[in-house]
Amino acid sequence: MAATFGQQAAEQARYYYERQLFTAGPVNLPPGISPIFTASSWTDPDFPEWQARLVRLQAAQNAGVALYWTADTVTGWASAAQGYTDAMAAGLQDIRLFAPAVKVLNLYANNQTGSTVTAFQLNYEVEMKRLSIAEKLHFGYGLSSQDTANLALADEPKTTGLQQIKGQVERGSLPWAVEEELKRFVAPQRLGDHPASGPYHITANASTTASVSFATLHPLQSGQFMVLEEIAVEGGQPIFLYVDRDQDSGQSAYLQLSGAAFAQTNPDTPWRPWVPALQTLSFRAAAATTLNNVPVRIRVGLYRMTNIAKVLFGQAKTPNSVPGDTYVKTMAGLY
Repeated sequence: MAATFGQQAAEQARYYYERQLFTAGPVNLPPGISPIFTASSWTDPDFPEWQARLVRLQAAQNAGVALYWTADTVTGWASAAQGYTDAMAAGLQDIRLFAPAVKVLNLYANNQTGSTVTAFQLNYEVEMKRLSIAEKLHFGYGLSSQDTANLALADEPKTTGLQQIKGQVERGSLPWAVEEELKRFVAPQRLGDHPASGPYHITANASTTASVSFATLHPLQSGQFMVLEEIAVEGGQPIFLYVDRDQDSGQSAYLQLSGAAFAQTNPDTPWRPWVPALQTLSFRAAAATTLNNVPVRIRVGLYRMTNIAKVLFGQAKTPNSVPGDTYVKTMAGLY
């Protein structure tokens, strides 16, 4: 994954819902407008399958620096009085937003101080969500031919599958928020923390550690999957962390994080990505000079792979691959 969000990062999402973390700082911010990220072309905009959502920001407080974003046809924080980072939470704590897009998603910084702002801290999170049919109807997106075929399997003598789901969307009982879906269909399947989770002392240097994992995790049994849920680099150490997920490894590491960007204070909370993995999660580190005993924390959850999870994560690809109407209802968002 690139160090910033973009088409490459978006296209590495493949397991229903993924929350990706990016560390845009510390960086020297020149005067004027600087693009933090620009993303497009990750899905068919007419019949979208994946929606990108800018959901969380952490930024250094500076009265002369403002942020603004664009999500498809909407521009946020764009008035002359909006977006100033000194109005954001102190100590690099989270500020939440919800900017969903299927065509273009951008974030910009506007340095109005007249000089370079040094070591400016800026972290952000982007959700990638595979859209259910209910969500597509909710947002007004077009349905694909596969969506139509799936809905036809739910037809009844007096009502079609499309009529059923449209009725529930119009009623307001669908779609479910992703937090509710995770609470109902993923969280109850938790088996515990992976035993390789926890606090670490690691070594980072410029020559060998970037290609050698200091931790490699696999499911403990068949029928399980993992989720990276927390990661932290205590003390803002000047290292780079790389997280490899399944086939996303090497130069295309799923996450690339700057340890110097971990500078939260009061309270000291971890970053909270949501990175599902079916086979492997591995962690690597690098630094300009050799650093020993760098304190790092990771937390990975172990979950049972249910039939609903098989559909959500793309492991069940046809109606006959799981029992009953599980496939159709999951794809529709009806459950």
